[in-house]
Amino acid sequence: CDQRKDRQAGCRWPHRNSEKQPNGREVNKASAMEQDFDLDAHDPALAEQLKLGKAGEEIALVVDLTEQDSLPECARLISRFGDIGTIRVKREQLAALLASAAVRSAEAPRAIRSTDELIEPDFLYDEGADLVELAHSHRAPGLRATGTGPCVGCLDWGLDFAHPDFRNEAGSTRLLSLWDQRSSAWDSQHPNRFGYGRIYTQDEIDAALREADPYEALGYNPGDSDRKRRGKWQSTHGTHVLSIAAGNGRAGGPQGGAPNADLVFVHLSGTTPVRGKGSLGDSVTILEAIDAVFEAAEGKSCAINMSVGAHGGPHDGTTHVERAIDRAVTERPGRAIVNSAG
Repeated sequence: CDQRKDRQAGCRWPHRNSEKQPNGREVNKASAMEQDFDLDAHDPALAEQLKLGKAGEEIALVVDLTEQDSLPECARLISRFGDIGTIRVKREQLAALLASAAVRSAEAPRAIRSTDELIEPDFLYDEGADLVELAHSHRAPGLRATGTGPCVGCLDWGLDFAHPDFRNEAGSTRLLSLWDQRSSAWDSQHPNRFGYGRIYTQDEIDAALREADPYEALGYNPGDSDRKRRGKWQSTHGTHVLSIAAGNGRAGGPQGGAPNADLVFVHLSGTTPVRGKGSLGDSVTILEAIDAVFEAAEGKSCAINMSVGAHGGPHDGTTHVERAIDRAVTERPGRAIVNSAG
């Protein structure tokens, strides 16, 4: 019986559940194969993935895919950018998946948290600078383009979707969609292809905006992610960032860089067990958020801002996540991704 073909067919070893040793002791062969498989050759963190949780639970991976074969039946491909994809596979089938000819290498999700320090740099202006003008515009002097037609995506946490900056003159939303990735948002009546969180459509957001309490009506409240820093609540960081990028100024504040652009927001949350309200997702959910934004943009030119500045990897563009982001941008003209890398 060909082990390689068994693995490629669906990560199962039906003829090798156990074998008798010379001493008469029975050993679980599948478990032994998993233990002997060199996970460090892919990513040392994958060994930790096997230790967490229970058998039967799915784990998330970022994989480098080959063109030699299709994925085994045990694996679910969620998002793909060129030869990089995000995968779900049951914990006990990880080793078999990695032995498949369809997978060149794999990385475990890298969790990202918001910083506990709120950095407030001292901005210095020339004495002759017009501070009033600077305070009421995030747009470069002389900029004529307003973002009409393209889309601005934002990967962050906490968006006040009812804020006037994100609404049209008639009061309807500028958001094409809002994806709350948190597990608490999952609604079996409104499933999505990613398998977690809740994606709110433009029509659903507009319906909520017509209610007295739009947050209750939609089922999304940015205050749910409240964190306090220096005595100030930081629950709507996404509101602040998206307003700078694309706010229309209808609330009386400054206009953003693209005040007429369509909007897509993703409230990040991780597939890895990051505790607390400071979770900014992980490398898997970030790639799937990028996929969701470009999908919602429906072919429009689209720029995405990711408020996920953090250290991770060699900083040379070779990690699976970096390569996936490169592919996401170059797959189609008119795309850009910006990261808060400091």
